[in-house]
Amino acid sequence: MLMARVKFGKCPSAIDTIVFDDLAHTFMAALLRNWQILHQYDLCWLDDQMFAYTLLPTAAPPEPQYFSEWTNQALNKLLETGAQIPLWELLDDRGSDELLSLDADTTFVLFTHFLDKHSPLMCLKSVTPVAPYIIPKTVEVQDEFYSWTNTYRDIDSLWMSSSGALESAMYALLSNPSSELSKQGRALCKYIESVTNRPAYYFLFTDMEKKREWKSSMRTEDNRAVEIDDLSKCPSCSESWIRQSLIEQPKFRDLFYYQCHPCRLIGNHIPG
Repeated sequence: MLMARVKFGKCPSAIDTIVFDDLAHTFMAALLRNWQILHQYDLCWLDDQMFAYTLLPTAAPPEPQYFSEWTNQALNKLLETGAQIPLWELLDDRGSDELLSLDADTTFVLFTHFLDKHSPLMCLKSVTPVAPYIIPKTVEVQDEFYSWTNTYRDIDSLWMSSSGALESAMYALLSNPSSELSKQGRALCKYIESVTNRPAYYFLFTDMEKKREWKSSMRTEDNRAVEIDDLSKCPSCSESWIRQSLIEQPKFRDLFYYQCHPCRLIGNHIPG
């Protein structure tokens, strides 16, 4: 993820600055939804020329070969006004690139969190984000991928910042393999696996300490403690988790520790 600036230049004489601004916004939004820029972008004017600042997934500018149909349409409309071709300038040389190619033994995991700005698709072999635009996909899948990512991050943010009933509701969405959030994410994993012929797992979050808190505070009508789930088993099929980290890096070993291959689920290490 690297900081970059794109120069749109002066406003063409055939249009006003409001139209020029809208066309630039449309082009940048199309790149954003196609994951060729990351997180967000900001437009600004300097010396009568328009620029945009954003984050790139690689050190190279967005490549036209990966443009979506919407991106091509947005760029064509911009150029039809007489505007210059957007010129990219890298402002960062210490960031890390996302993967643009796949090895035969690549295994994916769909994983993100509320602080994440990278692609949510990760290669477990290298623990590196994979640029989603290299994965063949329809416009519908592209929109679902973008929507799921932002929804997951919003829910994770709410879980981190809330308490009580809202906190437990957000946790259920993150940790239940049958929640709408999980079902959408798992469907995306199935699609990715079908078009790449490589395993694609869905990350299922578990916070054991919170489960203990809720267990101690929850009682049945006859004052019996509510039992928590058996966390030694996959919550989708009830078979035992395979307890072996898929990666060697200590930083991520516990995060991707439990696996259920038939359900294509990966869970974080649960202390206790």
